[in-house]
Amino acid sequence: MFVIFTLILGLIIGSFVASTVERLANNKSFLSPRSMCPHCGKIIKLRNNIPIISYFIQKAKTACCQKNISSIYPIIEVVSVVVFFINFNLFNGQSLLIISLLTTVFLIIFFIDFYYFIIFDNTLFVLILISTYTFLINNFNPFDTNIYNSLCASVSAIFIFYAIKKIYFSIRKKNGLGKGDIKLVGILALWTGLNYLPYLIIFASLFAILHVIINKYITQNSNDILLIRSPYGSYLVTSFLSMIYLLNLLEILR
Repeated sequence: MFVIFTLILGLIIGSFVASTVERLANNKSFLSPRSMCPHCGKIIKLRNNIPIISYFIQKAKTACCQKNISSIYPIIEVVSVVVFFINFNLFNGQSLLIISLLTTVFLIIFFIDFYYFIIFDNTLFVLILISTYTFLINNFNPFDTNIYNSLCASVSAIFIFYAIKKIYFSIRKKNGLGKGDIKLVGILALWTGLNYLPYLIIFASLFAILHVIINKYITQNSNDILLIRSPYGSYLVTSFLSMIYLLNLLEILR
């Protein structure tokens, strides 16, 4: 029953994340209207909107106009199932609620930045609300930091990333970091504090470098390796979530 519940919840969250990513990327409201076909604009019937299942039953084609359905939808839904399975195995109670809210926002940020290279302010605002609730009311913080340490880490991270952005632009005459990356690392640094901030940045950078290497040498990208874009915001949230999972796992194993 536990596995089935986690599977269903993960699929529901995944469907919501996929829909939100598509709507935000196309400047649509994520509250209304109902899901529509991106090709012909017709409302998608409920039976044709079942996470993962509908994709394969319809052979990756829309039911209304037989156009191709992007693989981004089943990918997001599968990743969501995996993430929420991990959540339910590592956390419980109030900490499970917080981590579930965080991972939902992280999934949205990850896939929007990964596919569209943008981080929307409204997703960051939701992240700030979750962080504020956690710090002031829930008191869940696996990084075991305090307000002073958190604020110092946030200011330091923003200053460092802003300096990197300016230096890179002066050398390459193009942006290497977006404003969304700077805002995001500032928020995440509130959680990590000064002690774990270096790990957050190092792991995110390693993920980003790996992305560039894969893009260059496995997909045979013809661009100069320094010109290949990497969604750094995606890897910031990946790094952050990986650290939370690892710290909580170590706590369980003690």
